[in-house]
Amino acid sequence: MEIDLDALAHNVRVLRSTLAPGTRIIAALKADAYGHGIGPVARRLADCGVESLATGNLRDAIAIRKMDVELPILMFAGPLPQGVAVLLEHGLTPTVHDWNTARAVSDSATRPTGVFVKVDSGLGRLGVRLPDARDFIRRVCDLNHVRLDGVYTHLSFHDEEQLGWARERYAAFDQLLDTLAADGIDVPVSQALASAGLLAGLHSRANSVCPGSLLYGMSPIDEHLVVSGDYRPVVRAIKSRLIHIGETGDAALPARVGILPIGLADGYQAIQPGAPACALLGGRRVPLRGVSLEYITLDLGDFDDARVGDEVVLLGNSGSEEIRLSDIAGWQGVKLHAVMLSFEGRLRARYGEE
Repeated sequence: MEIDLDALAHNVRVLRSTLAPGTRIIAALKADAYGHGIGPVARRLADCGVESLATGNLRDAIAIRKMDVELPILMFAGPLPQGVAVLLEHGLTPTVHDWNTARAVSDSATRPTGVFVKVDSGLGRLGVRLPDARDFIRRVCDLNHVRLDGVYTHLSFHDEEQLGWARERYAAFDQLLDTLAADGIDVPVSQALASAGLLAGLHSRANSVCPGSLLYGMSPIDEHLVVSGDYRPVVRAIKSRLIHIGETGDAALPARVGILPIGLADGYQAIQPGAPACALLGGRRVPLRGVSLEYITLDLGDFDDARVGDEVVLLGNSGSEEIRLSDIAGWQGVKLHAVMLSFEGRLRARYGEE
């Protein structure tokens, strides 16, 4: 797997150009940086000047800290109250989404410690319910050793039908921020927009954004909803080589097949029946005929000149042909990030620039 860190830097620049001056970028590094590798990605994002990082994975957060990346790291909601002390030990910013977690921060901290409050603005997953958020935040501000550093929400949507709902929910969260300001409660960092909202051109009065997918050149929304941003894929290519070429001798099978040493165990998921899945060999499309635990079988019926050792491109460019992440996602019947996460930690990654 070839990872293009220049594309990551390009995406940060593109995002920055779409934001109002002074808007903070909280870069989401969920799931090992969406399968791109937490270490190299975190270092490059720090070099790119993002204001902070965020993840829900304690292992990933500690790995970032061990690399001496000094940016603030927001921990998305996750630990039970008894796990809060571990977050504080590593200098991580806890998310508070219920009273027991808030009290755990107060009990564990020995000096003023910043927290972010997560508000559920309608997604129905994690957070303090929006109608209860005002009073909850007031109570948090009164706790010993607890400092309110931020308030955020998350709204996931994918299609036209959900777009209006998201716009309405962003407005409701903005109203909460207005109410807190009127109450004299200082909220240094506020965030609502993430990849979906940013790509769809939605707006919020919050002073920060928390992009994930778009940083890696992936869109979580339907293509026709994307209104701005020339974002590039950060995964440049996935390549393998032919290790065997054979004749099947079976009329029901391709007359000539090639074998790649990559399969389900390496993260290449099964293709859907009838999907036109293919790879690239010598700048031409070669059909995939099967994915097993450790091998991919190619139909080499039209490739008389193929030889053992030839490079095969499973993702990326070869000659004038290209296989995109969205192509593989379609063949496998999964979302873009599911393709990347299936490969996470299973393929040797090479990091470079254009």
